[in-house]
Amino acid sequence: MIYIINDIKNWLTVRRVVRANRDTIPWNELRLRHDWIYRIGTVINMKPEDFGDDKVTHIDFGGEHIPNDVVRAQRFLKDAKPIFDYLKGLDISDLIHAEKTLIPNSTSYILKFQYIFQKLSLPYAVKAFMIFGLLFTIGYIYFDDIMTINIIDKIKHILKL
Repeated sequence: MIYIINDIKNWLTVRRVVRANRDTIPWNELRLRHDWIYRIGTVINMKPEDFGDDKVTHIDFGGEHIPNDVVRAQRFLKDAKPIFDYLKGLDISDLIHAEKTLIPNSTSYILKFQYIFQKLSLPYAVKAFMIFGLLFTIGYIYFDDIMTINIIDKIKHILKL
């Protein structure tokens, strides 16, 4: 139960930070947006030459051949670094998970940051509901006679007055 409370508290922290910073200048300069459950997202545009044939290699200053997908990853990280640094400065980088998705038929990526609940999940909720239901059922069966006797005695006492 404590883990669920911590999950909700951490999500509320992310929510509070997003609400406080969504209209600031750095937020707008980095073109960050959020949705109704406070997932943060932006689009990172890459150069078309980074999406050439994967068999084509680039030659760096040392004369080494570097595969195109490695160059693409390096340029993506270079473009995303200011966003990571900004979120680290807001102290929510350890609470959120980053995920990149290639936009189909384009040279851009969607970079999403979202809070991932650790314990607040459907299987955990079903398990907790079953445990509490079992405990309630056992308690009801065990204390049913005692509670019934007490209620009948109270009614008899009230009626005698």
